[in-house]
Amino acid sequence: HILPMAKRLLAPITFARVAFAFAPAGLMLRPSTNAVLLKKPSFSFRALPQPSRMRMSTLNSHPIRTEKPQYSVSEVPISAAEWNGDMIVVPVYEAAADANNKLAVLSDEGAKLDSTLDGILSEIISSQEVKGKAGSSTTTRLGKGFKVSRVALVGVGKKSADLSVLNAIKFGSCVAAAAKAEKVKRVGVVLPPGVGEDALAGLAEAVQRGLYHDTRFKSGDKEAPPPLQALDLLASPHPRPAAIERARVVGESVRLAR
Repeated sequence: HILPMAKRLLAPITFARVAFAFAPAGLMLRPSTNAVLLKKPSFSFRALPQPSRMRMSTLNSHPIRTEKPQYSVSEVPISAAEWNGDMIVVPVYEAAADANNKLAVLSDEGAKLDSTLDGILSEIISSQEVKGKAGSSTTTRLGKGFKVSRVALVGVGKKSADLSVLNAIKFGSCVAAAAKAEKVKRVGVVLPPGVGEDALAGLAEAVQRGLYHDTRFKSGDKEAPPPLQALDLLASPHPRPAAIERARVVGESVRLAR
């Protein structure tokens, strides 16, 4: 009497295996709620939902990848005062804790540029009350007679011997935002003193991420990508092509992932 009882216990499992094996493609097997244990279960079939036409048309009508940025990043061995272009970005520091004046402070390279520009950088700091906090920025258009048409002051926080990677990333993000907003083709960046290889790579990578442009799923008139063609890193103590290449590879990988 043990053998018939074993067959009765295994009957539901055997039936389920057979039902799943012969189930039509695109259908899902679902046990009914009134199936009783140790009895032959009953099953119902329902069709799987199909993707909507709207979603399929959206996937088919838009490209998978975004356009690759067409600008170059290079370390230029000239001073900020000698550089010519559309916009120059100058780092500014927060004032020391014991300073009477709490306005931002220029670096040595920024002070030389300020002298060349007849003190216009100091005037911007005073009139707009620039504090130099990391991640803050202000852009001003200059009049005729200057080598550059725009100048951007970007805060890098407290002055220290080495620029942290986090502040370098914030600095690079501000550079990208200013370049996009002003629609410039050539940008010169005065590197803050103490920029190590990791900080330089983070800065260049942040610029590339900030210039990411995607209009695949936007309707109406498509916004044109940033026209930036060249990003010149000024006041660099020595060339570090490995850091620039690493930033390019990481930035390109992030763009493809997006």
